[in-house]
Amino acid sequence: MRVENCGRIPASQDWKTCRLSMTRSIKALRCRCASNRRPSHTPLIYAHKSPVSRRIRKDNFLKTIEEINAARQAIVDTAAAEERNLTDEEYAEFAALEAEGEATRRTEEVRARQAAYMAPNASLQVAAHVAPPKDDDTQTRALEAYLRSGRINADLETRAQNEGTPSAGGILIPSMIETEIQKRLLTYGGVENEAKVRNDPDGRPYQINYNDDTANKAVFVSELATPTTGGADIVYGDPVVLTSHAMTTTGANQNPIALSFQLAEDQPDIVSDITDQIVERFGRGLAAAWVNGNGIGQVHGITTNTVTEATFTAAGPTKNELIDAKRAVDPAYRTDAIWIFNDQTLAAIEKLEDANGRPLWTPAAQAGLETPIGGMLLGHRVVIDQGFADYTDGSTNRWGVFGSIKRGYLCRRVGGMRLVVDQYSGKSKGQIEYTAHIRVDGAPLQPRAYAVLKNS
Repeated sequence: MRVENCGRIPASQDWKTCRLSMTRSIKALRCRCASNRRPSHTPLIYAHKSPVSRRIRKDNFLKTIEEINAARQAIVDTAAAEERNLTDEEYAEFAALEAEGEATRRTEEVRARQAAYMAPNASLQVAAHVAPPKDDDTQTRALEAYLRSGRINADLETRAQNEGTPSAGGILIPSMIETEIQKRLLTYGGVENEAKVRNDPDGRPYQINYNDDTANKAVFVSELATPTTGGADIVYGDPVVLTSHAMTTTGANQNPIALSFQLAEDQPDIVSDITDQIVERFGRGLAAAWVNGNGIGQVHGITTNTVTEATFTAAGPTKNELIDAKRAVDPAYRTDAIWIFNDQTLAAIEKLEDANGRPLWTPAAQAGLETPIGGMLLGHRVVIDQGFADYTDGSTNRWGVFGSIKRGYLCRRVGGMRLVVDQYSGKSKGQIEYTAHIRVDGAPLQPRAYAVLKNS
């Protein structure tokens, strides 16, 4: 039977064909709706329907890490309160919660990264995942917190010692920062840069025995004969005993480094600011000590060597006296010999010329040296150290050295650098105070390896 076309069913189709088509469309619609609905079954990890998981479940999903942690803690607390081990069901649920916690953590990381990508002006900036801090950043950040507050973080190594002269406690400066400080200290003085340096974990006495064997040599001997010349017993000079002497960064009038509380809190890079002050004070103090220290409560400076000396009598340095000073050192120690004096003395030497009008001194660049200052004098490298006195006619100034400093002088460092932050002493003035401490010693190692240049 055919029907009239009413605008809804094509005239070419009968009722049976139309009904079949509608039935298929309804089934397809139901399938699409079913696929979009959340599954009615409980996920596998929630198959154990304990009261704990039901209390914190929201639409069959744990929402936050905190809720997951609370659920795990509740399982442990329940078993502890009943003084029993976890049941198999509780253990399985605990393991499932651990897996869910890891999944939630990963999800939160992805959300944070996606939020960075979708941030305003994302096209103008690089959206990057912020990685966790490096391991070696931990102590730096802990040091920064200590400098701002004076409270010691568990990540910092404390040090309170009372050996030798009593000294304050505090913390050991992290090794990465201390290494950088030590590199910068070398720029203040040439002696430590060129000398032999010994780093010891403690300050127990260390004895140096030296001898000068340059007058002896091996000789030929006939078979079964006894040598008659050339040999001698080894004779040692007076031993030098190195200990350790404390040095601190207190400046004028024994005042420590101080910052106002406001600066300590607001300074963007307080670690660099404080270490700059530490470097400057230790740099100047050590440069003077390595040169002129008298050994009484401090190091024996390099100029305390009285075994080998070269005396200058003229109003200023002369070519002949410089040549004679070289000869004061045995050739065995001249292969790596250098000159060390201050910049003012170098200025006087730069004016000296040989018989042909050529300067005795050669600039660093012309001599092929990498250092911007210094240069070469009579075939040997020049090192500038402002710890030395000026060349002064008529004085007794010990104004320089020449020889193998690496074999002739020893610098000793003991332990690490310590830092004390005092938030109480300057409290009435609104200040927080910083004091750094080191322990060092030094002494001539082989007095014949170098000559002290002096006026008379």
